[in-house]
Amino acid sequence: AMVSAVLRVLEYHCGVLFLTTNRIKTFDEAFLSRFSIAIAYPELDQAGRYVIWEKFFELADCKICDSAAEETENNVLRVEVEELAQKPFSGLSSLCHCFLFVILNTGYFRALKIRTAQALALSDSSPLKIEHVKTVVRAQEKFLSDFAQLHR
Repeated sequence: AMVSAVLRVLEYHCGVLFLTTNRIKTFDEAFLSRFSIAIAYPELDQAGRYVIWEKFFELADCKICDSAAEETENNVLRVEVEELAQKPFSGLSSLCHCFLFVILNTGYFRALKIRTAQALALSDSSPLKIEHVKTVVRAQEKFLSDFAQLHR
């Protein structure tokens, strides 16, 4: 019943939808005819995660600097970004390769960790700092750890 309801919504929706999953083996075959394109991609390595963190900070108007002497309110130390890049984006993504499906729908990508960190900075009435990002990352890690313990 759930599959048919989702298929009906997809059938009549206009625009672009980006659907990601790491559970491709559980996908109902009825979805396949609705996909315009499917792209498989492996989990990002540390270098790939670094590039994404770098782009997120750039979009948040933060410059990545090499030394504490260069550090200002809107700068982040490169070593701290490298630390962030050592951690996978999601504790669930390492289960298998991920797939990106583009479906007719409307969708957009959100950098949730950076946006949440920006909201923390705003609530502190301060510019975005690495501490805000680390707080969000720690909260996500704790949630994923607690979630994993519930499902053991």
